[in-house]
Amino acid sequence: ARIAELAEKLSASDAMRAIRFAEVVVLLVDATHPFEQQDLVIGNRVIEEGRALVIAVNKWDAIEDKQRTLRSMRETVEE
Repeated sequence: ARIAELAEKLSASDAMRAIRFAEVVVLLVDATHPFEQQDLVIGNRVIEEGRALVIAVNKWDAIEDKQRTLRSMRETVEE
């Protein structure tokens, strides 16, 4: 558990540092579990830093009701 927590912290730290130096950030989210807490934190940080944000969706082929999922994801982004 401690190793996983340390890896998570280092990963988040690297992401935040990369955001500061980027002009455009591509946030890759999992379609089967879209916009988990860390995705939202990173997305908000990108916006706060004034960077362009592109949201890419992985595992889209695993989604059965694509229209409903897309609508839900758009609502989350708008919030």
